[in-house]
Amino acid sequence: MKIATYNVRNLYDPGTFVDDEKKDAVDEGFFNRRVEHFTSIFKELDLDIICLQEIGGEQGVRMMSEALSYECFFAKPNKRGIRMAVMYKKSLSDSISCESVSFGDLPIPSIQTRGDTNALLPIAQRRDILEITLKNSGKTISINTFHLKSNLPQWLSDDDVENDANAYTEAKFRCIFYKTMELSALRKHTTKLLQNGKEVILLGDYNENSSASIMDILKASQKDELRLDDMLIGYQGDRTTHMHRGNGLTFDTILVSQGLKEKVTSITIENKNLRDYSQLPWGEIEHEVESDHAMVWIDFNDAD
Repeated sequence: MKIATYNVRNLYDPGTFVDDEKKDAVDEGFFNRRVEHFTSIFKELDLDIICLQEIGGEQGVRMMSEALSYECFFAKPNKRGIRMAVMYKKSLSDSISCESVSFGDLPIPSIQTRGDTNALLPIAQRRDILEITLKNSGKTISINTFHLKSNLPQWLSDDDVENDANAYTEAKFRCIFYKTMELSALRKHTTKLLQNGKEVILLGDYNENSSASIMDILKASQKDELRLDDMLIGYQGDRTTHMHRGNGLTFDTILVSQGLKEKVTSITIENKNLRDYSQLPWGEIEHEVESDHAMVWIDFNDAD
């Protein structure tokens, strides 16, 4: 069985707008070219389950699903209209169910002494994860796709963005802090699934190098049976899934629970045509057909 993750980059419906300023609506001809481009990639690879990020509307995924004879499902969008989606072969319909899962409010954990953050309000979760439950050979596999917060500074409304260096530092801190909270919530969700006897696959765009220490929140546990294995560790090819200012980054990855790691027969990063869009003038990337991320997929033996 082939399972993939792919951030397709802002696949918004024609006539809608990528940013809040509502300038330069998505052209229908350009939108159709993008849909045709991604459809041709998926058709060639013959993937069973395709988890997608940065879906700005449902039309494109529905068009691809129809062309490929797949089913599809969408997670709840955030305020920008961005959501996760999944496409899967119709032959899997009887064994798959999908759900948009919210973590709700994210309580801030104690830092130095138990209860020392109790006076702080929790942080509201901004986007749902998409959980795909697969009944397979007597086992239940929970496939969770998520798009972690980006590394862009998180400004406050009254920040002096242009002149206050300290405001920038604090905006970066908020970004990393919020990302840490998302990882913590996703880890707790994963732990609960594992304790309920399910095998787990986590995949998506984490906006962090897969080897970064912050990712240990997600992968590590004091109990061996609760740990997750990064399928890109030991990968023999180029691990780059995103380019930024000439740097090759591994932002897109797949983690699996202990009961699945021996069943993974291969892993592939489709990055031969990956380009660095970070030096383009502001707004120009929105006129590029391709994604700025590579697709990552695993093939695993789904038989006992």
